[in-house]
Amino acid sequence: MAMFAQAPGIILLALGFGFVIFWHELGHFFAAKWVGIKVEQFAVGFGHALVAWRKGIGFRIGTTKPEYDKRVATWLIANRGMAEVSEEKIAPADEIAATKALGLGETEYRLNWIPLGGYVKMLGQDDLDPNALSADPRSFNRKSIGARMLVVSAGVIMNIFLAMIGFAIVFGLGFDGPPAVIGNVLYGSPAQKAGLEAGDRIAYLNDSYQHDFTMLAPNVVKSC
Repeated sequence: MAMFAQAPGIILLALGFGFVIFWHELGHFFAAKWVGIKVEQFAVGFGHALVAWRKGIGFRIGTTKPEYDKRVATWLIANRGMAEVSEEKIAPADEIAATKALGLGETEYRLNWIPLGGYVKMLGQDDLDPNALSADPRSFNRKSIGARMLVVSAGVIMNIFLAMIGFAIVFGLGFDGPPAVIGNVLYGSPAQKAGLEAGDRIAYLNDSYQHDFTMLAPNVVKSC
């Protein structure tokens, strides 16, 4: 029963953690798009895709990649006179022409089956293979150092913005702090000599109302 009682808190924790990861990866995504890097996947969670969406294809159970590759290959065979098409042999210009003609998006947005974390998969950037390279001018490894630094740091920058927004909302709405109630008085301490006892509430300090116990000690230091 205790486990079931804790379930709502665990679910909220997982959702909150997932949102922070999503927001972080959104920074990488926007920065990569801005500097012209091809983003192949924007994923929430890890593992295989449960559901995915791609412009021009829509929602699918699992990944949209096979359907995307088939449509591009079919168009190239019909309009570029190619007898055989493979992903490795498709020139970037031909792929761009095919996706524009077919109204396809280059990015797959997907929800994966392990609901923790997330990632942005960019062309020419593979965390499992640091030596991964691509000759495509839209790849991560072909961009300038400044552009790559922006993409890498964009996630942290988004986290800072999220913290700023969160603090602004919390302080704008207000929050309740623990009351300035004495829990314990050390024997022989100045507080005991002054007659303070456990359970006493400190209402004012130097004519300033004390509404938060966590701020009591800093306020005492400031008044010295």
